[in-house]
Amino acid sequence: MYEQGVRRLEVARGAALPAVRQRRTDIAVSVVRRRLIGVSRWVAGAPAIIASRIEAGGPVIVCGEPGSGKRFVARLIHEAGGLETRPFVEIEPDDLSDAALVALLLDERDAVLPLSARRELEQLSARAVGGTIYVAGGSAVSNDMLDRLIGGERGFQSPPIGRGPEGVRIVLGMEGVPGAGGSVRQGTAPVDSAVLRIPPLRERAEDIGLLAEHFATDLCVRLDKEPRTLAPPVVAALRRHDWPGNVKELRTTVEHMVRRSGPPVLEAAHLPVHLRGRGERPEEAAEIRVDCGVNLHDEVQRYERSLLTAALGRCAGVQTRAAELLGLRVSTLNSKLAAHGIDARSFKVRLRSPR
Repeated sequence: MYEQGVRRLEVARGAALPAVRQRRTDIAVSVVRRRLIGVSRWVAGAPAIIASRIEAGGPVIVCGEPGSGKRFVARLIHEAGGLETRPFVEIEPDDLSDAALVALLLDERDAVLPLSARRELEQLSARAVGGTIYVAGGSAVSNDMLDRLIGGERGFQSPPIGRGPEGVRIVLGMEGVPGAGGSVRQGTAPVDSAVLRIPPLRERAEDIGLLAEHFATDLCVRLDKEPRTLAPPVVAALRRHDWPGNVKELRTTVEHMVRRSGPPVLEAAHLPVHLRGRGERPEEAAEIRVDCGVNLHDEVQRYERSLLTAALGRCAGVQTRAAELLGLRVSTLNSKLAAHGIDARSFKVRLRSPR
C-alpha cells in the first residue's frame, strides 16, 4: 500500500509539472507583451521566444546593433522570469579579470582560479544573489569563449560560482550575431536556442510610429507637460529614416522635439533638419516656429545637433570624415558631440541583414 501510494504521488507530481511550466510561461508572455511596443512580426513573436529562453533555465545571449535595446530586453528577461524584486546587476567585461569572466560565463567552478578572481566572483554573486547579471558590451568576449558558450557540452548547465541556492541568471549582450564556431557576424541567423536577436529598427518600420508616440507620452508625463501627439507627416518622416542609432536614436530625437515644442501636436517643423522633407523651405519652417514663439539659442542648438547627426549618419560615424564635411577640426567636432550628448559609435557602419 505504501509503495502504491508513493507511486501515485510521483505520478501526480509528474502530471503537475507541465501545468506549472505552462503557468510560468503564460505569466512571462503576459509580462513581455505589456512592455513591448509595436506591431511588427518581431514584437508579435518575441514574448513566446523570451518566455522559452526563461523556461530553459540557462543564460541568454541577446544580440543586436548599438541602441537596439539589448539592456531593455535583458530587463524584460529579468522581470518576466519573476525576478523583478531581485537585483539586476549590470557589468562590462572589463569589470572582471579574464579568469573571473571565463569562470562566470563558462561555469568553470572546478577550475583552479587565482585568489583575486575567486574574490571577484564571490563579490559579484553577493551583489546579484537570486537575481540577474547582465554582461554588457559582449563584443569584447573572445570567439573561443563564444564557441564554448554556444556549442560546448557544458554551456550554462550548472550554477555559477558563489551563487545562492536560488541561482543567478546570466544575460550576455552582444553586437552582431554569433555564428558557427563562435565568430560574431552581422546578418547571420542564430545558431543556438540561447541566442535572442533584436532586429534593427530599419527592419521593423511599422513599429516606429507607436514607439515615437510612447516616447513622447512618457517624457510629457515625466516632465509634467501637456500631452503631445505626432502629426501624420512627422510619423511618415520618422519611418523614412534609416535610424543607424536604432531605438535609442529614435527616443533621443522624439524627446528633443517634445522639449522644444508646444502642445498639442508635434509638427514637421519640430523635426531635426536631416529628417524633414526636401521640399520644405527654411523660411517657411522658421515662420511656423516664430508664430508659436521660439528661443533663438534653443533653435540654434537644435539646428546644430541636426547637422551633427546628419553628418555622422552620412559618414557612418567616422568623425574625421564628418568633421571634414562640416568644415570643423576633429577636436571641435568631438567637443560639440560631447556637449550635445551624441554618441558617434551609434552611427558606425553596420552590415545589413540579407532581405
